[in-house]
Amino acid sequence: MDDLRIPSLLLCLTLFSSSCQNESVKTAPSQTQSKNTKSAANQPEKKLPTPEELKRQEIDKSFKEFLAAQDEPDPEKWKSRYDNSFETILKYGKEALPTLLHALDDKDQKIRESASIIVSAIGPSTPEESGQFIPHLKDESEMVRVNLVACLSLVPERSDIAIAQLKELLSSKDDSIRTTAAGSAANLGEKAAPLTDLLLEIVADNYSQARNLALEALGRVPTFTAPQQQKINELATADQQDPNITQKLKSLLEKK
Repeated sequence: MDDLRIPSLLLCLTLFSSSCQNESVKTAPSQTQSKNTKSAANQPEKKLPTPEELKRQEIDKSFKEFLAAQDEPDPEKWKSRYDNSFETILKYGKEALPTLLHALDDKDQKIRESASIIVSAIGPSTPEESGQFIPHLKDESEMVRVNLVACLSLVPERSDIAIAQLKELLSSKDDSIRTTAAGSAANLGEKAAPLTDLLLEIVADNYSQARNLALEALGRVPTFTAPQQQKINELATADQQDPNITQKLKSLLEKK
């Protein structure tokens, strides 16, 4: 009887050993899966961009497109790309200023000038905002300076700085620069008085596109000196003078 129990006991041990091995095999994938789960849990979640970040991305993208559009050889495509990117940036208004201020620090003059064009279209409404542009008035590009001055001319607290810059820009050899500068002088209202002589010089230039804006600025100057009144009279009676210019000059004398 004892001999019969031994094989039976050995069989039980064998079955028990086999069962343990099977359980071991079954649990192995479970342990691996657990490790993978822990590994996935330890990975940082990807953060979605905030609305502000999305805005900044679109502004940056639109400004790059604005720059690229200027090299577009096809006139129709150029206008479409230029206008669309320009309008997109203007849509964000003051929110685009960080991108534009960064561009104003760029070494590439084309990038700085492009940024200044958009800045002048947006225009600051507070002394704090306009103060960000003052360091850039030292830019070697007249276009950058005249566009930034256009902004400053709209802020009463910055009128002295604008006038100092306009004394140089109104004498520019580039008529487009003088035209923008004359518009800024008109923005100053009666504060444009120190610029009267320079504005009269522009009016005297029969070929300047800035004449009407210069006359608009002169129309806001409260008083003229005797020599200035004489100059206005000479211009009003000059031969081959544009009738429209003549009328505006006479209006200046009548008004004073």
